[in-house]
Amino acid sequence: MRTSLLALTLCLVLPEMCRAQATEDEQREACGPDVVQFCAAEIPHRARIAQCLEVNRARISPQCRAMLDGGRPAARGR
Repeated sequence: MRTSLLALTLCLVLPEMCRAQATEDEQREACGPDVVQFCAAEIPHRARIAQCLEVNRARISPQCRAMLDGGRPAARGR
């Protein structure tokens, strides 16, 4: 349930990610841990999550930063 809520929240926060380059699974893999670590208190408030990720941009994973920039994250460990 929490994973589904997180995926839905990410799609609502950054809808271009859902429509364009990345699948929901890629979004969840790239940003899910960062949302939980840095922005869990903001779930389900879309604008607050987006703001929180931006505030924490330097601390979030490179994969999530790439996702925020509108691209696909680089494959991990490959």
